[in-house]
Amino acid sequence: MPKPEVKEVKITQVARYQPSERDAALLTKWKARFKRAKEFRDPYQSKWLRMYRLYRAYQHKQNYAYNTRLMPPIAFEIVKTVVSRLATAKRKTRVIPRDKADIQSTALGSWADLVNYDFDIIELAKKLPDWIESSVLYGNGIVKLAWKVISRKRGNGTVKTIYDDPTMILCDLWDFLPAPETEDLQEGCPWLIHRIIKPKEKITKEEENRDENKIYKNLEFCEPKVVEDWKKERYEINTKKMSQIDDDIKKAETGEKKVLPVKNDQEKQLELWECWDYEEDQLVVIANGEVVIRDDENPYLDVNNGHIFVDLPDMSLLWEFWATGHVEPVESTIMEIADLRNQRMDDVVLMLDPVVKIRKDTGITKNDIIFSPGAVWELRKMDDVVIERPPDISLMGVNEDKLLRDEISRT
Repeated sequence: MPKPEVKEVKITQVARYQPSERDAALLTKWKARFKRAKEFRDPYQSKWLRMYRLYRAYQHKQNYAYNTRLMPPIAFEIVKTVVSRLATAKRKTRVIPRDKADIQSTALGSWADLVNYDFDIIELAKKLPDWIESSVLYGNGIVKLAWKVISRKRGNGTVKTIYDDPTMILCDLWDFLPAPETEDLQEGCPWLIHRIIKPKEKITKEEENRDENKIYKNLEFCEPKVVEDWKKERYEINTKKMSQIDDDIKKAETGEKKVLPVKNDQEKQLELWECWDYEEDQLVVIANGEVVIRDDENPYLDVNNGHIFVDLPDMSLLWEFWATGHVEPVESTIMEIADLRNQRMDDVVLMLDPVVKIRKDTGITKNDIIFSPGAVWELRKMDDVVIERPPDISLMGVNEDKLLRDEISRT
């Protein structure tokens, strides 16, 4: 009997991340800050989700009082009207002198050209409507102004820089975690965390293209994982039919399907915490909440003292960072208009399709009662069939709708 073949398998021991004393202190510090900032911001995220439902003219309510379940797109009208007026306004940038000695300066024209060139490079005209829309809808619009360098490593080993200019990124508020005590991003913000989700392969390739100017360390210890998607409820709202109040009862009949739990289809990625410490002028990046991959001085200290995030608040609140948008003050009024319209539509339906009472033992069935021109009903007594119609709709309901819309306009 032949001996079974035995194969030797070499087991390679995977190196484990052993944080230094400095890295361990940073992990402890920023984990606590992340937890505190997220717990403070979660109620605001719930509010933003309510605003987004109103913007999409979609509500989810069980045991709703009315059979008609319409949701008027009033918030959509408000946001798009304001954004179009502000974003499409003609913009002209000029650099003017501040001192008498600068009046005759020949450099003024060059500075004006440079500013307008930078606006073109960061695509301000294209990104401005989205920036304003975030502010009008949620109360805050936050952009990140940074310097972007894109390099490509060729086959012969040479590195070519294909982009070396400023860039503007509109931050998703769901991924933005300022310190709870923040009042202003420029002067009253001790620290903040910007959450970024990226595939490890993309980060590694970017590092290779940087050649000698690498910015990350310890990437070999970073294991990609399925990252929790904080925006999945927002994605699901996008799949719903607008102008409706849904209760999930007839979802199968309407053909609606549940959206995937995450947008990236369970792709394993790295969750990066970009930690900006304005008190110590440090930039720390932590991967998956476990590995410090960057610990440097703030690279933008010479530009606005390192504050590269710019907030566009809609209606600021005293001593608060998170502002109020255009939709929040009229949230209850919009729901009141929806209820009033649905109540009125229920009355209209009852008038057009009234309740019919048929006396028992008359031999008349509901199929005998046909509403059509020239219809004939054979009755023994006049009260064998009684049609119950609601009273005519009062103009008070229509006038109330107009009053509520006027209230929104004044607000």
